[in-house]
Parts: sequence; C-alpha cells; structure tokens
Amino acid sequence: MLKSSKQMFLVVLVSTYLTGTAFAIVFGPSNLPLMGYPDHRCYAPSRPYSNDRYAWDNFRDDANQYIDCINDYVEAGNNDIRRIQDAQRDALNEADAFASSIRR
Repeated sequence: MLKSSKQMFLVVLVSTYLTGTAFAIVFGPSNLPLMGYPDHRCYAPSRPYSNDRYAWDNFRDDANQYIDCINDYVEAGNNDIRRIQDAQRDALNEADAFASSIRR
C-alpha cells in the first residue's frame, strides 16, 4: 500500500510515461475497456491504376482526408491523455485532502 501522496504521484507519473510507449504492454489495473484504447477508423485510399488526372486528383483528396483523419485521432488521443491526467490529479488532491482531515 502506498504511504504518501508523493509515492502515489511517482507511480502515476511512471505509469503515464509507460503507457505512452508504442506497443507497450502495461500490467496492472486499468480504467480502459478490456480491449484497450480504440483504434482509429481512418481508411487509406488505394492508388489509382491508371494515369488518369481525375483519378489522381481524387486520390490526392482522399489521401489528404486520410491524413486529416489520423491527425484528428491523435489530437483526440492527446486530449484524452490530458483528461486522464486531470482526473488523476483530482483524485490525488482528494486523497491528500482526506489524509489531511484525519491527521487533525
């Protein structure tokens, strides 16, 4: 059992760092669903088979939409990380306040 908020903060900091590593396997409890963080739902376009200008223009538009979709997914993930860190901070503050109230 953790004895201080400094120890809890260190655990949170280390776990936040570890979960940010690509393809990391993190053991221990989680608030995420069983299957983990959702995958993106972006689809890469197929290259045209011809040299038709219209087909290539469409491909470029589709490619830009794909890249935008991936960027939106990453931005949303970064926002989720910030929300998680805020919730962790709030939980630690709540635990600190509780600990302070029973020490009086």
